[in-house]
Amino acid sequence: FALHSQALKQGRLVHKTILGEPIVFGRAPDGEAFALRDLCPHRGVPLSKGQMIDGTVECPYHGWRFNRDGQCTRIPSLGIQAKIPPRARVDAYPVEERYGLVHAFLGDLPEAERPPIMPIFEADDPNWRSHSISFEVPYHYERSIENALDPAHTEFVHPAMGHQGAEEGYRVPEFQIDRKPWG
Repeated sequence: FALHSQALKQGRLVHKTILGEPIVFGRAPDGEAFALRDLCPHRGVPLSKGQMIDGTVECPYHGWRFNRDGQCTRIPSLGIQAKIPPRARVDAYPVEERYGLVHAFLGDLPEAERPPIMPIFEADDPNWRSHSISFEVPYHYERSIENALDPAHTEFVHPAMGHQGAEEGYRVPEFQIDRKPWG
């Protein structure tokens, strides 16, 4: 997920760097979340430093405005009635809110080919509660996944969690990998 739903307040922009990409998140007047590349194509200024105006993101440098689809809708220096060049746009990313989280897909697959959001079947159960903790780490996501799949590192990196292989007969147990279409 990209961020918690409650982090997106109406009229407020939120910057995140995800997989090295600068992304600006916002909430349109109809309540729908959106995500755009956080870089104005005109002069490279972060759109997140701008503001929401009439459901668009306004660049703080020259006032160019972009809708949630990434299309530029206004270039003030060209005048009110100006025809906006079709190339004046920023990348827009598909967004879906589910389970109180905003999910953004940063790839370029058609909707039917995108990996699904993992279902949480208990989410509708009134007796079920969730608690979400997020943190950002300054390393590549592949290293994070590799780290989580490597139990042998734990007792060396986190010494309170093991005996550094000093016990007789110690060995990391074999484990079974279940392969799924998306991981």
